[in-house]
Amino acid sequence: ALPIFNGPGYVRFDLGIFRNFRIWERVNFQFRAEALNVVNHVNVQTIGTTSTSSTFGMVTGYRDPRIMQFAGKFTF
Repeated sequence: ALPIFNGPGYVRFDLGIFRNFRIWERVNFQFRAEALNVVNHVNVQTIGTTSTSSTFGMVTGYRDPRIMQFAGKFTF
């Protein structure tokens, strides 16, 4: 029988905010800011599970760290 391994949990908190600015009567500008994994929590992706491997039980990969992006949009 194959052993079953339960790894650590997965925690991710994403945040997005935006603000609209009126430039002229029919021209608007929108500024957006988004952060993925905003608290920068370490999330394990892979753990070595082959019993004959030198990486058995060791963390061999992580998910993405904090990612931030900014954007602007004109509408008219």
